[in-house]
Amino acid sequence: MQVAISLVLLVGAGLFLRTLWKLQTVELGYAKEKLLLLTVDGVTAGYKDARLGNLWHDLADRIRLLSGVRGVTYSMNGLMGGSESADEIDVEGFTP
Repeated sequence: MQVAISLVLLVGAGLFLRTLWKLQTVELGYAKEKLLLLTVDGVTAGYKDARLGNLWHDLADRIRLLSGVRGVTYSMNGLMGGSESADEIDVEGFTP
């Protein structure tokens, strides 16, 4: 029984690794070799309130002016950044 279970787990692990390997070749719709991700923490840099909002617009405008840049965007939870939204969802009548 242990050998049978081990064999099933081994085959499952092999299929899982094969899936992960194939995911590296999936066409994402853009050239990931030409993608630049960066993190900017405006609060730590001393920006507050209206200045913080202006920071994002100013940075996007400056980056757009760089040679070869085709698009600029910013997000709280960036693309492939490994972050998650921590917003709570309240459901009426439900007590956690």
